[in-house]
Amino acid sequence: MAGNAPHMFEDLDRRVAKWAAAAVAPRHVAAIRAVTHLGGTEVAITAGALAGLVAGRRARSWRPALHLAVAIGGQNLIHNLLKRATGRRRPDGPHHSYFAGASFPSGHTSTAAAAWPAIVNCALPRGGPFPTAAAFSAGPAVGATRILLGVHWLSDVVAGLAVGWGWLALANRLRR
Repeated sequence: MAGNAPHMFEDLDRRVAKWAAAAVAPRHVAAIRAVTHLGGTEVAITAGALAGLVAGRRARSWRPALHLAVAIGGQNLIHNLLKRATGRRRPDGPHHSYFAGASFPSGHTSTAAAAWPAIVNCALPRGGPFPTAAAFSAGPAVGATRILLGVHWLSDVVAGLAVGWGWLALANRLRR
């Protein structure tokens, strides 16, 4: 049974990629790209730096900024090391977005999964369930856009969520 597992995921990846290629209408690509940018390194670092400065000033401490640097930077290091180690090819297309490097895991998904909950937690320490839920939904939302844009497999996105949320959990434990 275990020997069939990679084939099972490969088949699911191909079926989801085929569905996504047929599902994306050209008129929707710009909106999908707008959401995918939430997982971009530049956006996450900029938002994290601003949130870290605001939270740090409020707390009169560099600890919030340091936590954001660890949360955002750490997952970035991990997903890039995994990309180099695996060298996985991307889906055949159509590609509706620029991409570079290996496919596994999805870096945009990993970044969104780790960065936005950390940013919201620092910027709004008593933010309540809605901001927290919105922040945690960024990873799956960005992951869905990566599949719809034809640049990642479903399994890349699932691995990106695991890297992002897993690293965030560790960074939060280190923070205490």
